[in-house]
Amino acid sequence: MSCDAYYYIRRAQENIDELRDDMRRSFKEQAKKIDAQRVEMPPVAADFKQSGHKERYSALDDTTALYFRRVDDNTLRMYELDFSLSMATISTIQGNSVTATETKKLSEMPPKMVKEAQKCLPGTGGRNDNTARHQVKRR
Repeated sequence: MSCDAYYYIRRAQENIDELRDDMRRSFKEQAKKIDAQRVEMPPVAADFKQSGHKERYSALDDTTALYFRRVDDNTLRMYELDFSLSMATISTIQGNSVTATETKKLSEMPPKMVKEAQKCLPGTGGRNDNTARHQVKRR
């Protein structure tokens, strides 16, 4: 091989090394951004997760009710039903962080869920505590 061939091979290897380093840097920056966007599990959800119940309704304030449903041992769904806005926010929680969030109108939610959630609000004539009526023990 001539000296020119070695030069071009070495130059190509340097370019490959630069590209590899740039990609590593880019992946590290993306990982930092993803970690910064991660949302921690709300304390109320952590309490439910520890309780061992399969589902539970509770009042967050005068116009907002929460419904928790356990999907499996590591995943649960939190439904935040806001009656003043007529909106529901559905959050999927895996491990200790929120992995997905979706917003729907209350009219798109199951009527039974909306009715039960409304019962646990204060001043609606229903229960606003977390008694056995609003909890289902895990089997």
